[in-house]
Amino acid sequence: MKTVTIIGATGLIGNHLLQLLIEDPSIEKINVIVRKPLSVESPKITLRVIDFSDTVSFKQALSGSDVVFCAIGTTMKKVKGDKQAYYHIDYDIPVNAALFCKELGGSAFLLVSAIGANSQSSNFYLKLKGEVENKIRSLGIESVYFFRPSILTGNR
Repeated sequence: MKTVTIIGATGLIGNHLLQLLIEDPSIEKINVIVRKPLSVESPKITLRVIDFSDTVSFKQALSGSDVVFCAIGTTMKKVKGDKQAYYHIDYDIPVNAALFCKELGGSAFLLVSAIGANSQSSNFYLKLKGEVENKIRSLGIESVYFFRPSILTGNR
């Protein structure tokens, strides 16, 4: 694995993943795509602060990636209860990332989802996560992995 991209490296899981990738000698380049600046530095890192609504910039930021890790997400508190804003972050961004990964020839897409993800659930969060998984699965990327943690604990 030579070039990887991480979306959501400022969050709890993404930040831990970034540290592991920096230390991994098999990783040559790490594209870090974020909504806000990141204070981690490494010669391996190319930082790209973008507006995820700008699909042209988003796709360009993913260019050259062999593998894409997506750990982006939000909370209802952060979006002040706005389900549309929540949907944009937790559905649109991962699905677009997977679509661009496929279009640009990426071989693997890895997504942090949630335990209990189910598109048939009556729970907004679990239904959304299930819909994201279903859509990404349908894109035909060579390798797709979903990680389904339960409660996330740690310093955020």
